[in-house]
Amino acid sequence: MFDSSSRYDRVEDDTLLDGQGREVSYKRIRTLPHGEEETTAIVRTGERIDQLAYRVLGDPRRFWQICDANRAMWPGDLAKELGRRFIVPTGVERQL
Repeated sequence: MFDSSSRYDRVEDDTLLDGQGREVSYKRIRTLPHGEEETTAIVRTGERIDQLAYRVLGDPRRFWQICDANRAMWPGDLAKELGRRFIVPTGVERQL
């Protein structure tokens, strides 16, 4: 269902029965990593969260780690406020 580079790839699958008795598959809740190493970063003018991830972590695909550390469901919402300070989990390695 998910590519091996997805943060959901290693999350367990589960099933439930719907109201009509059909079995429905879903992913269990993904637990958030708690890295011991972290820093903070401030969003710059016009910067998106993937750009901040590239600037701070060296990989724009790691934007979701910043979302996790800041308990954000919608990545676009994180960079709306200019000058906002974010927690950036530097100790969490990209999982491939």
